[in-house]
Amino acid sequence: MIQNNNTLMSDKIQSTLVNTIPLWKNQMVLALGLEHSRQAASAQREVADMTQRTAEKNADALKMATVDIARESERGVVDIETLQHTNQSLISTLDERPSDSGGGTAETSGGRAGAFPSGGRAQTEAAGYSRIKTRYFSVFVIYYRRKQRP
Repeated sequence: MIQNNNTLMSDKIQSTLVNTIPLWKNQMVLALGLEHSRQAASAQREVADMTQRTAEKNADALKMATVDIARESERGVVDIETLQHTNQSLISTLDERPSDSGGGTAETSGGRAGAFPSGGRAQTEAAGYSRIKTRYFSVFVIYYRRKQRP
């Protein structure tokens, strides 16, 4: 009976070795495979996140560049402030220009006596400067209105 029990125990140990060790090896291979899959999934997630961040940064940079380019393309060659200053300067130059007060004599009219109407050279030139101021101001207003349109 003891011998029979020993034989049974020996068979059981033999069965355990034959069945359990390959099962254990199989479980270890599965566990290692799962760990490698988890690491690959983690790496893929990080790559996808980095791609997302890069795409968002590129979109933001593209938006800013587009806005800057649009702003600069809408900007005139000459700023409104410069045109206003130039306009004011030209008007003040025309207003401050010394006029001839001697009338339309031959000497003041360039040697052509009677070339100017009754007001003389000074009035004729003043009228010409007034027309120039009016035309220049009209061009300025048209440019300013076009600049103000969206």
